[in-house]
Amino acid sequence: MLIKKAHIDGFGKFVNASFKFGPGLNIVFGPNESGKTTLARFLLYTLGKPSNEALKYRPWGHNIFGGYLETSDGKYVFGEDTAEVPKYDISLLESIAFIMEDDELEAVKVDRGILESTLKKKTEKTSEGRILREAIKRIQTLDMNKCLLAISEEIRKTEEMISVVEEKINKKNTFFVKIKNVETRIKDLQEQINASESNLEELRNAKKSELETKISQLKRNIEAIETELTKYLWIESLDTAVVDEAQNLIYKLNSIKARLEALETEQEKLKEVLQKKDRDIEEKLKQLGASSVDDLESVGLRLKHLSLLTKMYNERVGNVVDEDPLWRLFLENENILEQAEEEEQRYKETINEIESTKLSLQNEIERNEQTAKYSKDLSVVSASAGFVLFVLGLLFKGISLFMYTPAVVFLALAVFLMFNWKRKMASVEVLQERLVEVSMKQPQQPSVWKVLANYGITNIKQLRKKYTEFLEWKAQNIERQRLLNELKDIEQEVIKELSKFGVTGAAQMIVSAVENLQRTFGEVQELLYEKESLERRLS
Repeated sequence: MLIKKAHIDGFGKFVNASFKFGPGLNIVFGPNESGKTTLARFLLYTLGKPSNEALKYRPWGHNIFGGYLETSDGKYVFGEDTAEVPKYDISLLESIAFIMEDDELEAVKVDRGILESTLKKKTEKTSEGRILREAIKRIQTLDMNKCLLAISEEIRKTEEMISVVEEKINKKNTFFVKIKNVETRIKDLQEQINASESNLEELRNAKKSELETKISQLKRNIEAIETELTKYLWIESLDTAVVDEAQNLIYKLNSIKARLEALETEQEKLKEVLQKKDRDIEEKLKQLGASSVDDLESVGLRLKHLSLLTKMYNERVGNVVDEDPLWRLFLENENILEQAEEEEQRYKETINEIESTKLSLQNEIERNEQTAKYSKDLSVVSASAGFVLFVLGLLFKGISLFMYTPAVVFLALAVFLMFNWKRKMASVEVLQERLVEVSMKQPQQPSVWKVLANYGITNIKQLRKKYTEFLEWKAQNIERQRLLNELKDIEQEVIKELSKFGVTGAAQMIVSAVENLQRTFGEVQELLYEKESLERRLS
């Protein structure tokens, strides 16, 4: 066997280490405590079967324990015993393949004969070695070719016999399976036939009983009809004309009843429609601000007045619309500049407050994470120190008391630091959730800027410039200002009249509000006309 490579994930002082070996003699040298014996033990325990003795080489502070060897026979994995590559007993490997530090060597010179003789002596000291030596002696005196030929012939004959027996067994199994299938099929068919005969007999009896019951019922019905006919024998003595007249009267009576029922149904439907019309009228009257139908005349007069005011308003609006539409917004709200500046200032203050909160949360998170890291590191160091002192106390019984006391202190400190680390990490999670909430919170844009954005104004500088132009325009257009004042007076009067109808809103809604009221007034009149028609039909 040729060892090509040794990779150690964790074994003794080696962690994630690799060693490559070439053909011939490979010499591993180094100072004391450098790991030469550890490497030899890794090779021994990897080539050998799993042993509990290897657990003492588990590295401290490292979770991975093991590695693998790449050899000319295959890959040997530490701690695994699979059928892919054969592994050997540790005692056998120690006796014939390893010379450890505590073994006696008579010479250091590497010589094949000396090495073979030394290994032979070491081998003969064990029972496995003596068995191996005896087997080698016997093998040297045997004619292996003759034995192998005889064994091969016996194996061939045995295989031929096995093949013949397998063919016979397969044929018998095939016939047996077919017979079992046929028997199962016959049994199933017999059960189906029995079930069908039973069902047929039950159906025959049930049908017979049903027919007998129906015949008896028909006989009783015939007798009842004959008995009933005896009561009407006197009809034969009546005149045919009288019977026809009575029949016609019955037909007319049924027709009148049907007509009456139809009229009652129609009356109920008309009442429901009339009630719905009353509800619609009440709803429309509420929209018009009227308490009853008697108030419709005054409502109509007020609507005519509103229509006239709206017409005057539209005429003056047509005279003013030639200028920049933004001036109209400024006229409606002359303090819009101060309002925009105040809202902009509040908006910036809100953003600054959010940024300040985010910065303070981030600083708090970093501070808690740093404290948690220090607590975790110190807890690991304290736990390690406590464990080391505890082990030393076990090893040195004379000073165990002096070792156990600091060990308990260090372990208690480690537990305290671990709880502190957990508490700080929980605080970090809470602060991170708070930071996410603050980051997602976005202040709403001031409403005045949403209106100004429709006119192409997006910042306070543009607003100030436009407002300056508005003031210049206002100073240069005295006549237009007079018209605007009239327009504003009319607008206020219209809004005042609309408020009597329960309509509130900006000046831009005047025309639509008046049209809506006029449309509602027309709908009320139509509903009243329909109601009168329905009442006439009911009367």
